[in-house]
Amino acid sequence: MRLAKLAYCSSLGKEVESEWNPLESDVEAFELKKTLGLELRTYENGLDPHQYASAHYRVNEGYSGWVHEKINGDVTADIRPVVRRVLVRAAAEIGKQI
Repeated sequence: MRLAKLAYCSSLGKEVESEWNPLESDVEAFELKKTLGLELRTYENGLDPHQYASAHYRVNEGYSGWVHEKINGDVTADIRPVVRRVLVRAAAEIGKQI
């Protein structure tokens, strides 16, 4: 979480509240996505719904990568916690480069 917050604060150019927790808040997770330009997918190969949540990130010097989280459950499972986690992990990868 510390690295994700570092990436987010660096993009904003300011500190955020200590209560900031995108692992628990959909709003904060999607603000993280928007601010850092993360790409989110929740389908594996575009065929089977909700097998994986994946986030694509870009860092300086053109480097980019993906992080993935397996979604356990059936098609009616709430995937929001997995989506939030994959967004935070992608933000942490950006934070590692700062």
